Amino acid sequence: MIVIAVVQSKGGVGKTTLAVNVAGDITRYGRSVTLVDADPQGSAFHWAEPRRLPFPVRQELLTLRSPMLWVRNVLKSGSDFVVLDLPAGFGPVFDTAVMIADLLVVPSGPSSLDIAAAKATIAKAREVRRGDPTGPKFKIATVPTRIDLSHEEGAELTEALLDLGEPVAPGLSYDVDFVRSFTAGTTVSTDDKASRAGDDVKKLALFLMKQVLPRDTRLSA
Repeated sequence: MIVIAVVQSKGGVGKTTLAVNVAGDITRYGRSVTLVDADPQGSAFHWAEPRRLPFPVRQELLTLRSPMLWVRNVLKSGSDFVVLDLPAGFGPVFDTAVMIADLLVVPSGPSSLDIAAAKATIAKAREVRRGDPTGPKFKIATVPTRIDLSHEEGAELTEALLDLGEPVAPGLSYDVDFVRSFTAGTTVSTDDKASRAGDDVKKLALFLMKQVLPRDTRLSA
């Protein structure tokens, strides 16, 4: 089982949009996926209410009295991949998710506040994992979001994220299809129709899978 945690200390950067759509695209490669909504707002859980997503979504909220129960519930799905959609900010759920994740995905919009929050998120994750030096290695990738990556502002965001010292994944442009997919309870690639949003997600999901799967793994959708 591979655990991908979508994390950011700041809200409004597209965590849930990224988590749901990447989870959906991973299933196109024949991999089973469970999305765990750990955010009290329950955005991913509400997204799944029409029952049109190609993977299960469970809401699992961590309480201070039962972090180990939360971990057990997260890992009991038996899926090839578990995608964690975390709330903004730091705290016990962030620390616990970082400890069990194979890959942290840190989305960031173009504002200086978003980039600063991404930097703080990476620093905090490294600090948490230093507390367990014998634990398994984990990876981090940043993702530009909510911007036209073909324009100068998009290139500037990519450069700023590269300065944080972690790989920068293919980004998600601002596209109305993401809003429509939430309204319909689907993902942007559900219908395999050609769209910029669908193409963005395909590139991102493939990049992320390559970070955590063995190098000789064949990925053909």
